[in-house]
Amino acid sequence: GYLIFVVALYDFSCLAVSLTYLIRKRNVHAPAIVAIKYISLATSLVSMLSLQTAMFASFGQETPPETQRFMNLLTGTAVCGLLAVLGIAMILTANKKAKRN
Repeated sequence: GYLIFVVALYDFSCLAVSLTYLIRKRNVHAPAIVAIKYISLATSLVSMLSLQTAMFASFGQETPPETQRFMNLLTGTAVCGLLAVLGIAMILTANKKAKRN
């Protein structure tokens, strides 16, 4: 019962911290810092997806299974899309820097 709320608090705080770090360090272009920013954001997004699934399991008895699947599909697609964009951005940035050197 209460454990899900602790997990939710942790997930939202991790998301807030990763977004804050991403915004604060937006002008830092060192490869290690960029990787840390993106990995932190990716971890937070996947945590939010797993939290949604856990919330449906705990509190979603009245929600039809089709609605739950659809919402998980939307959230999962959004998370996967953002992760793909982050990965492609990292690859393109690495290729640009490799060509300069």
